[in-house]
Formats: sequence, C-alpha cells, structure tokens
Amino acid sequence: MKTKLIIALIAICSFANAQSPAWTWAKFAGGTGDEIGKSVATDNHGNTYVTGYFTSSTITFGSTVLTCSGNKDVFVAKYDVVGNVLWAKKAGGPFDSS
Repeated sequence: MKTKLIIALIAICSFANAQSPAWTWAKFAGGTGDEIGKSVATDNHGNTYVTGYFTSSTITFGSTVLTCSGNKDVFVAKYDVVGNVLWAKKAGGPFDSS
C-alpha cells in the first residue's frame, strides 16, 4: 500500500510541473573567451540583474562594451522589464578578480 501511495504521489506531482514557463525575454551578451554567469536576480520594479565573470578581452551587453583588465574580471548588468540593457559595469585589476 505504501509503495502504491508513493507512486501515485510521484505521478500527480510530475503533472503539476509539466507546464513550460513563459519566457518574457532573452538576450545575448558575450565576448570571444569565457563568460560565466553566476547569479540572476530581480527587483520589485521587474528589472533583472546578472552577475558573473569574463576572461574575454571584451564583453558586450547591448551597446555597452566592457574591457577585461586582467585574467578574469567580474561584471554586473541591469536589464529593464523588456530586456533592454540599462547599464553594465565591471570590476577587476591586473590579476584574477573572480
């Protein structure tokens, strides 16, 4: 009986999450080397913040181009509710900054 109950619960739960999420927007950002996204968050206005690091000589977010100062630099980019880049910033020095 216990096994049948567990199987029934698994079957019910699998259908509860069967819907695909609705995409609001998707954008490309990158360079010619490694670009690693580490975190994504939203604020109460619907803006999206993306953080990570890059080893490319440059990384592009919309029309904003960031230049790497060393082996790895970190970045933070802010997008509005429809996916437009509001700003992108980087931090780093001549060495590994991740």
